[in-house]
Amino acid sequence: MNNNRLITFRILIATIVFFILLLILIIYYIVSSSDSKILINNIKSIDYKNNTIYVVGNTNDNDNYVEKAKFSIYDNKFNKTKEKLYNKSYASSYNDFYLDGDNYIFVGNISETVDTYKKNINKAVIIKYDDEDNVIFEKYYSLNDSSSFTNISKIGDDYLVVGYSYNEDEGTSIIIRYDSKGKVVWKNNFGDNIYSRFNSAIIVDNYIYAVGLSNKDIAVICKYDFDGNLVSYKEYKYTNGIGFSDIVYHKNSLFVVGGYKVNDTTTSNDALIVKYDLSLNVVSEEKFENNHDSRYNKIIVDNNNYLVVIGNTLENDSNGLISKYDDNLNRIATVSYGDDKNDYFNDIALYENNYLVVGYSLNKHNYQTKFITYSDALKVLEAK
Repeated sequence: MNNNRLITFRILIATIVFFILLLILIIYYIVSSSDSKILINNIKSIDYKNNTIYVVGNTNDNDNYVEKAKFSIYDNKFNKTKEKLYNKSYASSYNDFYLDGDNYIFVGNISETVDTYKKNINKAVIIKYDDEDNVIFEKYYSLNDSSSFTNISKIGDDYLVVGYSYNEDEGTSIIIRYDSKGKVVWKNNFGDNIYSRFNSAIIVDNYIYAVGLSNKDIAVICKYDFDGNLVSYKEYKYTNGIGFSDIVYHKNSLFVVGGYKVNDTTTSNDALIVKYDLSLNVVSEEKFENNHDSRYNKIIVDNNNYLVVIGNTLENDSNGLISKYDDNLNRIATVSYGDDKNDYFNDIALYENNYLVVGYSLNKHNYQTKFITYSDALKVLEAK
């Protein structure tokens, strides 16, 4: 009798263990087969020339979800005709690019190994390819632990790049002039704290104007000569941790965009556009106040001499934002975009007589490329 009870008890225990293991296996299968990893396919910068769309960004739809810098070409019907990933490092991203005749120059950041990736240790990178994907030069820059180039423009026959470099103890904005073969002509830094960064720069007459962040919640616009000497700078209080994100020249004035905060303790921003003269004096400024956390990211001048800006606003979800201003900063129209997802607008280009906005939409665990075509009246013509 005792033996029968013991056998029954052992069978019961074995059955319980079996079902526990089966349950663990089922849970593992559900988790591993579900879309639990974040899939990224993001566009950060765009150019449109000769009926061709050029974009750069990053993607992790290959190589076990490790993000790779990508360069893609589309025809004017949004059919992808080419895509090239940067596979020389463990992880990478392109933030901006410049089309120089038959050459392509990309800037961004790379993380060389699994260890540096986990520790957020990056090098800024600039790479020049010919139209057959042959590398003309590939240069890296690292001042502190995490370095990145954010923007590139042409200066004479050379290339001007800006960005940032920081670690736990210090950080600085980066500005470097490279020649056409990748040799450093000069380099300079602005700021000496963890919050300083340059996001964009333009060339006007014989000067360089760079914008970004001077310190925590303090934006900055800097003026350099062509030898890399800082001529002057002006700070702007207050913005968020990005500062001024873009700059454009129009009708003898400089227009910069970002997010406005009343003081350094406020968490919410209003989308901001500021007009400067070439001596860095504020001429006027306008804020888009919609009772939501908002900011402008990019600005262009259209064919009718209007300023068109894009950004984001946090309503129930994150929505894209596009606005149009005249050169006196009178706001003509503002339109919010959301399609039941979190939508983020990163860049804008003139697209024939319309505007082409790019970025990504976040749905559950997926960051997916977004193309939106707007009419001159800021009506959505197509979203892909």
